[in-house]
Amino acid sequence: MARHGRKSSSAAHPFVRRMIEDPEFRSTMHDAVSTAKSVFTQLNSSKAPSKKLADDVKLQDQVREALEGLHQATTALATEKQEKMRRHRQRGGRRMLALIGLSTVISVIACPWTRGKALDKLFGAEEEFQYSPPPVPPSPPAGVEPAPAASEGQASPV
Repeated sequence: MARHGRKSSSAAHPFVRRMIEDPEFRSTMHDAVSTAKSVFTQLNSSKAPSKKLADDVKLQDQVREALEGLHQATTALATEKQEKMRRHRQRGGRRMLALIGLSTVISVIACPWTRGKALDKLFGAEEEFQYSPPPVPPSPPAGVEPAPAASEGQASPV
């Protein structure tokens, strides 16, 4: 049982997890650390380490080799972390897009003002239509009877 405050092994540091799972990473780190260790012992045994480092070409090659190994290890960890962050950002972006879409739909459904604005944007603004009845024809004078209208296909009696 894990103690309070400690992380479980599944939530271990990515460096430790990578050391356990990846043999190539493990060998790269082993080589880099062993080379750095030998450089340190050589520099520590001399009375003038800076002069020895400046003059000894073999020692410089060992330092360069150790640094390259450490650089490979850190870039391998960094690319793994960057890939994880990229996937997380994509997932967050999809969630945000879904949330925006859902809130827009709810807003259009719930609020008549928003619905009207959305319909105006989609289909154009409604034209204001004011109905005015047609003018009333003048009525004939009181004593005159209107003449019957002749229909088009019939001849008029003469």
